[in-house]
Amino acid sequence: MLDWLKNINKEHPEFWKTYLSKFEHKSKRFVVLSTETSGMNPHKDVILSIGSFAVVDNSILIGDSFETVLLQYKFLHDNGLSNEFIIESKMKKMVEPDAIKSLIDYIGNAVLVGHHVDFDVEMINAALEKLDCGRLKNEALDIDVMY
Repeated sequence: MLDWLKNINKEHPEFWKTYLSKFEHKSKRFVVLSTETSGMNPHKDVILSIGSFAVVDNSILIGDSFETVLLQYKFLHDNGLSNEFIIESKMKKMVEPDAIKSLIDYIGNAVLVGHHVDFDVEMINAALEKLDCGRLKNEALDIDVMY
């Protein structure tokens, strides 16, 4: 039995159990992922926005995308940052727990692709930790390393 499957019966949130169950088969779907963050420390800083789209069979699927601005009121207020972007942005806005749950549902077992994607994964893992979940199980490909 795969190690991650042992964790499926732990008292994790339902969205996390569903996510883990998707890894029984390898995906042919790639998700190009990018996060904008307040800094470079996954334990101190927060995700401000997430953007991603899917690629299947070497084709970009325009309708298969996910993007959101994360409402980080406490962080913005505590650090004296402007929330002008959040107020004026037409992008969908979500609180962090809802954004992370939606992102996990969106990416499923896809291979993640991005520039310095390991950092994005660590930021997402830090947010997942707050939700009493494990770490992302997706394979990740860094385009900088690939280049």
